[in-house]
Amino acid sequence: MVPVEEIQAGLAKKMAILEKISANIGTQRRFVQRREMKGLKRLLRDMDKLFDELAAVNQELRRNEQWKDMSCFRAAVGAIAAKQSEVLTSSAAMVQEAAMVRNHVAAQLRRLRAGRNITNRYVSCWLTRRPGGRFNQKG
Repeated sequence: MVPVEEIQAGLAKKMAILEKISANIGTQRRFVQRREMKGLKRLLRDMDKLFDELAAVNQELRRNEQWKDMSCFRAAVGAIAAKQSEVLTSSAAMVQEAAMVRNHVAAQLRRLRAGRNITNRYVSCWLTRRPGGRFNQKG
């Protein structure tokens, strides 16, 4: 038989990790909107550590699956499943928002690059005349 306290501690730890992941996703969303890459990279490293912790807790809970049939854990398992689906939807929304911001930044850079090319290649070359270079040669 599996000790009930150990399973409860594992489920509580899993819920705490999911809460941290949810908070991390919200913070990532703010960093994406402000286009701050340094903070975003730190958050992604933290997220990777949280996923490793979550995998370890899942491995620990999978060692003995007799507890899944116990009725005292059904409420906790339901809350964890709801939190997991919430984390998945918010993560997908954050990734979609990050892709939109990336496309917007890429469009801005293309516009700036095109304007710079026009200025450098077509406008600026006529502003400075080369010495001795005349359009209409005499004679």
